[in-house]
Order: sequence, then structure tokens, then C-alpha cells
Amino acid sequence: MPFAKWTCYDNGLQSAMLVRWPGHIQAGTVSDAMVEYVDVLPTLMDIAGIEDSQQVLDGKSFLGVLQGKESRHKSFVYGAMTTRGIINGNESYPIRSVRSETHKLILNLDHDQPFTNACVKSREFMSLVRAAELGNESAAKAVDRYQNRPEVELYDIIADPFEMNNLASYPGSAEIISELRAELQ
Repeated sequence: MPFAKWTCYDNGLQSAMLVRWPGHIQAGTVSDAMVEYVDVLPTLMDIAGIEDSQQVLDGKSFLGVLQGKESRHKSFVYGAMTTRGIINGNESYPIRSVRSETHKLILNLDHDQPFTNACVKSREFMSLVRAAELGNESAAKAVDRYQNRPEVELYDIIADPFEMNNLASYPGSAEIISELRAELQ
């Protein structure tokens, strides 16, 4: 789907996690703690009592979240994507992102070329293209927004969870962009 798989938008990066551990995790527990796939192995190692003594792993254990001892895990989570090697993808269209609990910064590193991937050949995307060709203005905007991305995208993910309103050029956004860019780097 456009703006999901093979992107750094939340609909492409987020996934659900179900964990069952009778006697250790209370049934029906729900958490909004931000975790990443790199945190899964350190968590399993923590459960097994294995230490990452050399600190070679990028992630960190979220066992405290699973046990209900902590409600937060990370202040920032990261995304990386490229079209190199992706079906119908550009030779190279690298995208990087960082997300806090309130904002998401996306950097389109080769923004001067159209973004393509397998999605642009999908029935869903092609229906948007056909609608745009027939004069549907909102479809034309969606096609353009998907394929012609700015260098910097900033979203208030609380007010705009589907990342539809890029705030990068809005007054007052420069400070948030600077903070998130520093975190990403």
C-alpha cells in the first residue's frame, strides 16, 4: 500500500507484538512503549540470564516493560529504507527516519528523483494514477506526494497519525527538525 510498506512512514514501520509468558506477564497487558526489532534479542537474552558483556548488540532489553515495571523503553526509534534491490525500485533512494513520542522526521536523501518501488505497479496505486488522469485532484496530489518527496518531512504524529501534513516548512518547526536530525545523526 502507498505510504506504508517499503517506506519510513509509521504504517510501514510499525508492527504489533504479542507476548505470552504465564506467571511473568499479566494477561491483557497493553503497552505503547516504543521498541525496535533490535531490542528483541537483548530481551530474550535478558530473560535467559545471558549478558551482552561485550555490548555488541544495538538494542536493549525491554523486559521491564513486559513485566509492567516500566511504561517507557526508548525516547527515539529509527527507520532506514532504500529502493536498491527492491522490485521496481530506483537504483538508490535512501530514506532515514527518527521518531519521538510526538514527532517523526524523515530525510529523503535522494529527493531530487521520483520515488518508485513495487507499490507503484500495484492495483491500488494504479487506481490512484487512473483517477488522477481523469481529473481527480486529491488522487493527483496523492500520486505526486508519493513519488515526489521533499528532502525533509516532519510530522506531528499525535495530531496527524497518518503523516499527511508535512510541517517541515512551518514556522517553529526548525527547532524540532534540528533536535531530531541531531538524534538521527
